[in-house]
Amino acid sequence: LGDVYKRQDFTGCHIFDVIFVTDIIIFSDDQIFLMHNKDSFNGTGARDVSNQIITSASYLQQMLASANRDDFLEKYYATIVAKYKNGIKIPADKTEFKKYFQGSHKIHYLIGYLKGYDENSRSTYGKYLTVEVIKKLLDKGFDCTPLLISN
Repeated sequence: LGDVYKRQDFTGCHIFDVIFVTDIIIFSDDQIFLMHNKDSFNGTGARDVSNQIITSASYLQQMLASANRDDFLEKYYATIVAKYKNGIKIPADKTEFKKYFQGSHKIHYLIGYLKGYDENSRSTYGKYLTVEVIKKLLDKGFDCTPLLISN
């Protein structure tokens, strides 16, 4: 994933139609990474992020397959752009943004934990939820990778 982070990304909490879609969007040549972040890998953090991701994936799957896809993407883009203030450059224009979601780019969810996500984690519930969310996303045609984003 190293060079993916050099690509275009939208940061900030992205809520649309009262659905929490993602914290960060990262575009690569062939994938769209939707990153959800939590403080700790534990039962509470894993439960929260699992619910957010399943809701996001179900909503996106429904909207991207609907007749209202273009309208949804335009409104979603406008919601994101509204968060960029003080001359901060927007990583992609509306046409480019829509192209990513309408093309052959695969959606890949990333679960970022600031602490506690390692092989020695004692959270059995967190591990179970992580495996379950990965299975559910694979069933929907999305990929999912949990990772530690800080030491």
